[in-house]
Amino acid sequence: MIRIGDDGGVRTITLDRPEARNALTSDAFATFDRTLRHSAVDDTVGAVVVTGAGGDAFCAGQDLKELPDIDPLALGSHPFHAFIETLASFPKPLVAAVRGVAVGAGVTMLPYYDVVVAASDARFLTPFVELGVPAEGGSSVMLAATVGPRLAARMLLLGEWIPAGEALAGGLVTELVDRDEVARRAADIGRRFAALPAPAVAATKRLLAEARCDAVNAACARERAAGLNLYATPRFQARIAEFGREP
Repeated sequence: MIRIGDDGGVRTITLDRPEARNALTSDAFATFDRTLRHSAVDDTVGAVVVTGAGGDAFCAGQDLKELPDIDPLALGSHPFHAFIETLASFPKPLVAAVRGVAVGAGVTMLPYYDVVVAASDARFLTPFVELGVPAEGGSSVMLAATVGPRLAARMLLLGEWIPAGEALAGGLVTELVDRDEVARRAADIGRRFAALPAPAVAATKRLLAEARCDAVNAACARERAAGLNLYATPRFQARIAEFGREP
């Protein structure tokens, strides 16, 4: 479900579940988190590129089919939360290579990346309110800081599909390239990062992280508290049950 490859100081993490649009289970979030933490202290890794297998999706977020089996009260301690904490304070450059769709957590993780390379036909969706739950992953702060409050409101409240061009204009995406060029361009940027003086990179990343971590941690705490009141609602449970019945 998570593949790792190293080349020239760049570690590529591939979310490898194309049959489910690279949706992440609880175990996959925990593995992703461990992989990032190991990469943070591995001196052979100068930068990390994250991509999705198959080309049709970067990441469809949390695998909703597993949620009917999880106690709603346990969602507040879901491995996703530790993953976001690791992502927010990650000490090395992060590059996302986005092809196809990004949904839910596949979108809310993107503001934490230093560069987001996307295909010109990529699309982005955050359908939390439609599911009956609030924003997640610090997105109530980070998404607004990245794309501005009005586009963030459209994304988080209305759950509208955002095309690649609008994502670029809003700042969610750094640059657009042809679908077949996404992996190459992301790898090139990763190698440029890996070639920079590591102490200076680490110091700059630390300064960037320290400037936002307090706000992100506070936002995550508020989001978890709001979510605990909503995960057990009939609306959310009904929508999750629908996903759980799908083949």
